[in-house]
This record gives sequence, structure tokens and C-alpha cells, in this order.
Amino acid sequence: MAEVRSRSVGSNGLVAWRAGTLALALIAGTVVQMAGVSAEAQTVTPAAPKRPTRGLPDPDKPLAPVQSPAPDPAAIPGTPGTPAAPSMPGATPAAAETKKEPTWGPIVTRERERDVLFRVRLHLNSDSVRDTKTYTDPFSGKSVTMPDPKPFEFLTMGVVWPVLRESASAITFRGDIKGVLRVNDQIADDTPTMLPNYPGGILLARFDAGDNQKPIYCRQVDLEMEIPVRCFRTVYDEAAALKMGWPARWPDQATSIMAPQLFLEQGIDTDGEVKPYDTTILDATLERWLKQERISKPKDVPPALLAKIITGKVWRDVALNNDQFLTFKRTGEVSGFNPRPAEWTLRDGRGTQLDLAVTLATVLRRTGLPTRLVIGHDNSGGGGNFLSGDDKNARPTAWVEFCLYDDKANTVNWVPIDIARLKKSSSRPSDIARPWKYFGTHDEMDRIVPFAFHLHPPTDVVAYGAPGIWGWFVTPAPPAKAEQSLSFSSTLRSTRGGEPKREPGDK
Repeated sequence: MAEVRSRSVGSNGLVAWRAGTLALALIAGTVVQMAGVSAEAQTVTPAAPKRPTRGLPDPDKPLAPVQSPAPDPAAIPGTPGTPAAPSMPGATPAAAETKKEPTWGPIVTRERERDVLFRVRLHLNSDSVRDTKTYTDPFSGKSVTMPDPKPFEFLTMGVVWPVLRESASAITFRGDIKGVLRVNDQIADDTPTMLPNYPGGILLARFDAGDNQKPIYCRQVDLEMEIPVRCFRTVYDEAAALKMGWPARWPDQATSIMAPQLFLEQGIDTDGEVKPYDTTILDATLERWLKQERISKPKDVPPALLAKIITGKVWRDVALNNDQFLTFKRTGEVSGFNPRPAEWTLRDGRGTQLDLAVTLATVLRRTGLPTRLVIGHDNSGGGGNFLSGDDKNARPTAWVEFCLYDDKANTVNWVPIDIARLKKSSSRPSDIARPWKYFGTHDEMDRIVPFAFHLHPPTDVVAYGAPGIWGWFVTPAPPAKAEQSLSFSSTLRSTRGGEPKREPGDK
């Protein structure tokens, strides 16, 4: 199959990301869930939604993907000697730094390393088990219901998956990342292009198909990736952290992660437009929590203390329920994540593990403290079957990391907060003057593989039904309907092949 390679197109040749045009294709039932967003003339706090458990909500309603119009191919740089093809809308180049990239500081120490191979498989199908057609025999009058295939046509396709350079508890070895994109079971691309300069310092691994000349008819797309990660336990020096004040300037990675983020500060309205969430309850709750501690404004206390105070309030006031935060296809396959806005979780006083992490991240970000939501694959409940690859206890998970920066020494630390484990350890927060297990110090982090800082890539790409970490940009347009399924696994990486390949910037 012919394919387009835009290897010579760097970040300077990418279209700047415009949050207002970012679109995630959602089925109507999920769009209703996002109806709590507010525009300048619209501030609506919706009724509590029904959380889907197994099966996508209201399967009879159509998908409605929205994708920004493809840019003029003639205006986009291409590889010399090949047809120019629309490039993936991407990030703007990072601003020139006044300092070198900060080094890892002494506040969070990484211990007991484990080399892990994280695997993800994404399956897309333009056909659905719900798409059927009835045929009637004109002679016997008998009818039979048969599948009704619905292939779609494309000229170019770019599929992206996030790659983290590092988190508080892990380092990714980008030089050993492997992946393959298949279209109709045929290999289209097995060499990902790493796109840089996205919020939080993430990369997007991009796989391409199509030559922008001959239409390709497609029913099935599969992406498989293997990402080598070194995971660590974390140890937090809280006494030293509490001595750190607010810096005069945060490092670029911290400031960029604070850009408004889909499913944290923003949602999608019924017209497919990205709008900010209503924050009435969130702002009132934050003001009440600060008053309870006699704090006039967030910067009146050190960042580490502020993070612990807010964590304690979420721990105290939001109950953890056992509802599923994943969405599922009728076949039982995972189709995506099911986040709720912090506004709804605070209003209801309860939420899933993902809801608690989203709420904590959103509130901390609201105070001005650089904070990121982290999505990972958790094998810590595996017991003796640790990282076997088929452990029934392995599952996606979510937590939060906030930034501490010493601008004089130019050192940075991201401090992990596992709010769900804190909540499971006790229904009420412990004495704030004492260290909390799972706040900074986390002896199970070496068994958890972080793989995303966003529920949807921070660029103008489309997914289906529910946020699923991935996205694609298709020309001339993405299919109106598609079903997505995701599977994750992680296994211990063999050390017989030697040290993983390191890229510039790897620790």
C-alpha cells in the first residue's frame, strides 16, 4: 500500500493547535454528558448524567465527528519528490527558553527500578454489529438479516498515540519504541514519526497511510505499539518540599501543561464545539476550602502545602464509588474512558477513581499550581503473577502529579498523588502534619506504567464514542461512524538485549 511520509516536516511545518476547533467524535448520548459546558452566553449546570457501564450509550444515534477542514496541500511542505499531503495539525514551536531544561531535583527520589514493556492495541472498524440489512427471498417470502458493510474512503490518514518522555515515576526509552499501523490487515506504516512540542513535553507518535492521490477503501484500522518504560518507586522529602516557595517563573513544561485541557477545563457541546465547563460550584468549593484553612489566596502558602491541603479536602468531601470509569462495546472490549467534569463530582460528592483524579487535578490547576492528570496501566494487584501480561487484576488507572520548581538551582520535581489509594486507605484524611503514603511516597509505582497526560491528544484529531487517548486526522474527511476498541498489557522487559536505547533528553 502506498503511503505518505512527511519526515522533513518538523514542528515549524505543522498547523498551530486551536482549542476551539479540537473535536472528539462523540455519540449523542456522550454529547449529552458534555452538555454542562458554558459559553459566554451560556452557563448551565446539568442534571447528573447516567454513567454508562457496559455498552455504549444509545447506539441507535449516529456518531458526529467534526474535523477542521484540511489545509491547502500546496501550502504545506512535503518531502522533496513526493506529493505534498495535508499535515497533522500540531503544536506551535516552543518559545526560546531563558534557562536550560531543568534537571530532576532532590524532592522526589526514584528507587527500585523495573524495566517494563508496555503494549497497546487500538482497533477501529467502520462496520458495526448494529449495521444490518434485511434481504427477502422473492419466491419464498422468507427474510434474513445480514451484516451491512460500510467502508469509508480516504486519501491520507495520520494516527497518533502519546509518548511520555518521563513522569514522576517513569522514564520512556524512545529509541526502542516499536509500532505498526495496518489498514485492512495490510501494513501501512511501521516507522512512527515523533512529533515534539506538545503541552507537558509529550510527543505524539504518528503513523501514516495513503498517498493523497489514489482513494483507499477501508473497513478496518489497527495500531499496535510497544513502549519500553523504566518504572520506579517514589520517595518524597516532604520537609524539604515545604521549604520551597512559589517560583518567579515556572519551566516551560509546567506552563504548557496548564493550557486548557479537554475533559479537565473544557468539554464538547451538542454542536461539537469545545467550550469551557461551568465553574460555579468548583470556584465556590475552592473558596470555601481555603477559608476553612484561613488562607486568603493560594500563594499565601507554599505550593507543597497547598497541594496537600486541597488533596485532604477532596479526600474528605468526595466519596469513592465503584462505578466503572471505562466504556465498553457490546463484545466487552474497552472502547474508552468515561470522565466527568470536576463540577459534577463536587456537586454530587462522589465519583470514580478517574473522577477523583480529574477533580483533584482541576482544582489544583485552578489555584495556579502546575498539575497534570496521569493515565497509566496498573499491575500492582497482581501478587505473584506480577506483569504476566494476562493478569486479571491489571487495569487502567489515574492519578495526579503537581510541580515543584527551584528556579535558583533550576531543578524540577513532579510529585505524585494517588487520590484513589488515599481514599481507599481511610475515609477521612490523616493528620496533615504527618507524611501520607500515596502522597509523594508511593511504594507501588514501580508496578504502574504511565502512558498519557491527556484523555485526548492536545491537537485537532478525532476519536469515537469516548476519549481513548488516541486520535486521527483523515482527508478528505473522517468516517461518520466508527467503533474503537483498546487493549493494554505490560510485562517485565528482558535485560538480555542490554540497556534500552536512549534518545537526547532521556535521563
